[in-house]
Amino acid sequence: SIVFTVMSVSEDIAGKVTCPRCRKFYEFPRVLPCLHCYCSPCLEKLEKDQEVDCDICHSCHAVSNVQDLPVATVIADLADFCQEYQRVMQSYTFGEMTECDICKCPGSQAIGYCKTCKKFTCELCYEAHMRWPNYRNHDVVRPLGVDCLPQQPSQRELFCKRHSHEKLNLFCYTCHDLICRDCTLRSHEGHKFSSVQQAFWEQKGSVVSTLGKLSTTLDTVKAAIDDASSQIVSVTESQKRAYDQIWSTFNERMQALCNTRKRLTDQVTRQSFEKLEKLQLYNSKMESIQSKIRAFSEFVSSHLMYDSPKGVIAMETIIARQKLLQEVNTISLELKELSFANRPDFNREAISVEFNRSFDEFQPPDLLPSPSSDVIPLRSPPVSLIDVQCFLPKVDGKPVRVIDGIVRPSAIFVDNKLAICQLGSLNQVTLLSMKGEKLLSVGKECEEPLSCPCGIAVDSEGKILVTDDANHKLKLFSADGKCLKTVGYRGSSLELKTPVGIALTPSGQVLICERDNHCVQLLNSNLTHAGTFGKRGYKPGEFNHPCDIAVDPLGRAYVADCFNHRIQVFSIPDGGFLYQFGCKGAAPGELHRPSGICVDSDGFVYVSERKNHRISIFSSNGTFIKTIGKRGTKFGELNEPIGISVNENKVLYVCDFGNDRVHVYK
Repeated sequence: SIVFTVMSVSEDIAGKVTCPRCRKFYEFPRVLPCLHCYCSPCLEKLEKDQEVDCDICHSCHAVSNVQDLPVATVIADLADFCQEYQRVMQSYTFGEMTECDICKCPGSQAIGYCKTCKKFTCELCYEAHMRWPNYRNHDVVRPLGVDCLPQQPSQRELFCKRHSHEKLNLFCYTCHDLICRDCTLRSHEGHKFSSVQQAFWEQKGSVVSTLGKLSTTLDTVKAAIDDASSQIVSVTESQKRAYDQIWSTFNERMQALCNTRKRLTDQVTRQSFEKLEKLQLYNSKMESIQSKIRAFSEFVSSHLMYDSPKGVIAMETIIARQKLLQEVNTISLELKELSFANRPDFNREAISVEFNRSFDEFQPPDLLPSPSSDVIPLRSPPVSLIDVQCFLPKVDGKPVRVIDGIVRPSAIFVDNKLAICQLGSLNQVTLLSMKGEKLLSVGKECEEPLSCPCGIAVDSEGKILVTDDANHKLKLFSADGKCLKTVGYRGSSLELKTPVGIALTPSGQVLICERDNHCVQLLNSNLTHAGTFGKRGYKPGEFNHPCDIAVDPLGRAYVADCFNHRIQVFSIPDGGFLYQFGCKGAAPGELHRPSGICVDSDGFVYVSERKNHRISIFSSNGTFIKTIGKRGTKFGELNEPIGISVNENKVLYVCDFGNDRVHVYK
């Protein structure tokens, strides 16, 4: 029972003292300004250009030197405690042979454990502990067993950075920092200080008081969150009611349109049938007259060819006997009778029908009455039946095929071939034929190889544009994979930070989502800076880690605002906010981490949801249509879909990132 209790406590602590990056016990843990901890080695790997991006809260911090960050002493002590606990447990629970930590002689099996030194001891070292005065007061346990287990974390000694031989036993009230004895004589001369123990009791009351205030503030924040959640539910319900009203009106007008279409087509059919019947009768008579005239002309011409008197007289005799002249006169009379020139019963004008081409636009009802300045109104685009597509996309829930073996596909572009960005161990762009056969690998042979390709586009000349997230660059490759240009260098006129999604406008301009800058950059066709729109936030026109962007046939930009769980639509090139749709959730029409987006030639919007493991389809104004896919590894199932693209034939390609494959829907 003792072992079980201690083990439970240790496992509970162990869950709090593992680094979120390497998933191991903390090694020299440091605290970021956002109060999240990482191992010092992990922070050194995260640090780029004197900046560190926190993986937990996705905030960016300026860090000139990792070693200058404060040490998480309590967490470090807890990590040491857990490591010591696991080591002692393994030594006797699993019967493993443990060598002496003091002499480290080969074959020196430990028979005891010194809790003071935190080391296993062999027989000789155990006797030395008992004999030498410096070790007599150490807590040495023999034999190995439950008594060796540590009961609580011990506090490690902290030493001064400037005076490495001195312990940090004093607290400076002026600088609010731990100092050593030598610091009081130099850098902290004249400052107010006391012992750590005394400062502890003085500061503890202040910290407890602050904690009480934070608890009260936390209750207030929780109440505000609950209120906001209830408002979100209210807005969502209002949104659904508005959607229902829109679809009801849409269906009514569509039915009226269908009835009008049937009436008009029937009218056109009747008119065309009457005219075609008369024209076909007229055409058949004209063909009969044409054959008679052609036969008479050929007969006369053949007899006049040689100027034979007898032949001409014989021809005249035949004409008289056959009464051919009378027949020619009869044909002339028939032509006059059949002519449409003066017939009032036949109208030569084009077949036409009259109907009202205009449709009244209507707005969905107000979703929130008179919102105050701190409430964000939900904006929807005006709905017009002229803009509504009569034929919804008929995407089946199952793919027509799957391209396997595509390691970590993050982005895709489809033209006359497939261009796929691959992360993980590859970090390259792979070009495939439409049948899935590999043609070329791009990005490994250039001077600065791709490190994390996250976005791809192909221009009208076949050149490939790739965003490199980790290197903060945009690279331009030729169709055969040669690196032509690299932009985004720090200090240049065009700086990029974590560029991800990319799209081209009809005029050839380039749009790039900068995930950690929370904005969209607009570049000219020569890859020079043209403008920027957006900033960090949750209001309309603001972003929280935008991940992808697409342009519709009208030139509007659709941005997948990932952490705000919505799609925002902007005008280009001014970057003016137009409208938005989507909110966080898993219900139809809701989004969770939208990571990829594309628009087909009819204006339908396809969104990949990384956390809902599905594809949602919307109309151009944000009306939800359907979803395809669900989480899984089977055929037709998805695991964190990211990149998405649709070609001119309405064939949809989806990067199934977690399953290392690409789905093809039609």
